[in-house]
Formats: sequence, structure tokens, C-alpha cells
Amino acid sequence: MQSPAAARRTSGSIGADGKSIPLSSKTYRWYAGDIKLENGKLIATPMELGATNLTPSDPIKHSNKGAVAALIIEPEGAIWTEDPGTRTSATVTANGDSFREFVLVFQDDINLRYEGNQPIPPIA
Repeated sequence: MQSPAAARRTSGSIGADGKSIPLSSKTYRWYAGDIKLENGKLIATPMELGATNLTPSDPIKHSNKGAVAALIIEPEGAIWTEDPGTRTSATVTANGDSFREFVLVFQDDINLRYEGNQPIPPIA
């Protein structure tokens, strides 16, 4: 597990004037564990491994426009090999042990529209 792991958002950052800055980036730090302050020093204890949903800041509008994601937390130093032809399954090796991992991000409420509020028809 990276302590802390960094995540990057590439658009929609907010400037000092409160306006969005197109094509800008902002770095966020994620930590999957417990952080305590003891004697003026941060003590980080990793404790959460596995998958979690990353929910959008606006749960009403962002998810149905395609803003969905998953965060997969692996042990520190883990390496993974994705299965050929897919990015949804892999073999993960950490601390001398290997395990299989499967990740699926499913979206069932997409509502994309053209300018003028015309719906984008399904392609398939």
C-alpha cells in the first residue's frame, strides 16, 4: 500500500475566484488506514485492503454523465499482472503470496445529452 497514494484529477479544478479551470490538474492524497497525531508526529497504520467505490461530488448529476470509478488498495510493494485481453482481472503478488483480483465498474443510469437537451441514442 502506498502511504499515502496520490490520485490525480485532470479537469474541473476550482480557481481562487471560484471558477472552473479547464484542463488543469490537482493532486489529492489518499490513505487507506488510520492516521493519528501523537506527540506532534503523524502515525500512519495501514488497515484497509480491497476495493471501494469512488463517488462523485455531485451524486445527482455526475454519475449519470459517466463519472464513476473504483479505487483498488493493494499491500505495500504489491505487483500485479493483468490477464491477457482484459483489465478487469489480475494476479497480485505481495509479501511472497499471490491472489486473484477481479474488478468491475458497472454503470446503469447513464443519461448523456447533446447541447439543446437532446438525448444521445444508444450505439449498440
